[in-house]
Amino acid sequence: MGEAQDNGIPRFNFPKQTVRQGRETANLMARIMKGMAAGQRALEIQKEAEEIAEATGKQVSELTVEELPNFRISDLDLPGPEESDLIYDDWVKLLARHVEYVPDEWLMDDVPDEIDWSQPDSFYDYLDNDRWGDMQKAFQESRQPENEELAGNSKRRSSTTTSTPN
Repeated sequence: MGEAQDNGIPRFNFPKQTVRQGRETANLMARIMKGMAAGQRALEIQKEAEEIAEATGKQVSELTVEELPNFRISDLDLPGPEESDLIYDDWVKLLARHVEYVPDEWLMDDVPDEIDWSQPDSFYDYLDNDRWGDMQKAFQESRQPENEELAGNSKRRSSTTTSTPN
């Protein structure tokens, strides 16, 4: 726990990856982003339905599809509980690959002094659920080049050599 350079946010490490690792990471991110987009769309539909219900004096449950101008049948393709669990698991797998440090205030009480964040169960066992969204946001923000120093990311090494055929 308590590290000397604690700046109140998690620290991530994005080392070089093999093509296989990069593909696995890309697949995890694609599934996560698809799930997040579906969840965001569901929130937009709910907000729009609430606004229309208020304007018409109806309950949301009384609205018809015709009364929801931006509703599409594809909006019904939302992840169910099992798929949501898989998306959550994908997030944890991704975080376990890159998290080096989590601030003490993001953790549950009475955690061990040393936590191996490379183990997905560490997130399930020690991260305060109220900080789950913060962790996702911190990860996404840390991937932005302008935030690399802020998040404490290790520098990605780039190759300056090229190979030429013999």
